[in-house]
Amino acid sequence: MKNIVFFILTIFIILSSACSKDDNNINNNNNNGNTKKDTGYITFKLDGREVNLDLAATAWSDSTYGTASIAGTQINGPELFQIVIEGVECNVGQSYNLGDEKTVKIAYYLPDKSMPFTNIIAFRPDKLSTSSMKVTKRKIVPVKGYFAISATFSGVGLDENEKTHQITDGFIYDSRSE
Repeated sequence: MKNIVFFILTIFIILSSACSKDDNNINNNNNNGNTKKDTGYITFKLDGREVNLDLAATAWSDSTYGTASIAGTQINGPELFQIVIEGVECNVGQSYNLGDEKTVKIAYYLPDKSMPFTNIIAFRPDKLSTSSMKVTKRKIVPVKGYFAISATFSGVGLDENEKTHQITDGFIYDSRSE
């Protein structure tokens, strides 16, 4: 139950920060050089196309079950990215399989968050989908008791029609991990 609350809280924080939707401009901000304290971003290439999410947050707690939540969206855009991991500790330099059904509960990219159950590209535990995420930095967030992380990721995701999508050059950055 604690993990579900953790996941819902993270999604709520990310989605409440997204002010409006702009269907005509998917990568509308490209502001990956956020300089405000406690900001982050997620970038990657999806089938060769640049995707830039200019608002991201991470939280990884080694207490209880080792739960992590990584979420990103565009401040003025339609996209959403989410990873939830359970049962592993956070270690710099360690790689995590994003299709591992034992530890990864959710790992997906949603091009249009107004259509939450369609057009999802997910990392799944099957032979067509392969993916990994490697933690590059972590730092404890004082008082809150969890780690903020930065990481790299890549893989092959599947959409609802079982079509494969190549995800390369993925980078998750949370300024609190510095």
